[in-house]
Amino acid sequence: MELLQDHKAELLVVRLKGELDLSNTGHCKKELERVLKREPEISTIIFNLAEIDFIDSTGIGMILQKIRQMESRGGEIILTNLDGHLKNILQMAGVLRLVSVFSTEKAAWNLYRREVK
Repeated sequence: MELLQDHKAELLVVRLKGELDLSNTGHCKKELERVLKREPEISTIIFNLAEIDFIDSTGIGMILQKIRQMESRGGEIILTNLDGHLKNILQMAGVLRLVSVFSTEKAAWNLYRREVK
């Protein structure tokens, strides 16, 4: 799994690649915690899932943990680029009731910029 980040003001864009499962979710969580500790103004995370091949319960748990963390900071989690299979998994897990979903990262970013102004 590869974790690419792009930080803009109180927004963190995270582009995940590969599998988000037991073998690598810990690395992702540690990296996100490092960034969030260093940048306490971050209140919203956009997870671009375009290149996620697989997710298991540990990956879903990590997303749920970040939802709670961003809500405690007055922000939210935004998911983008969900393929049909991934969308079904997250829907069954109840995640999609708790997050905003956009078809593209650009659409999420554009809405976020309008809301911040």
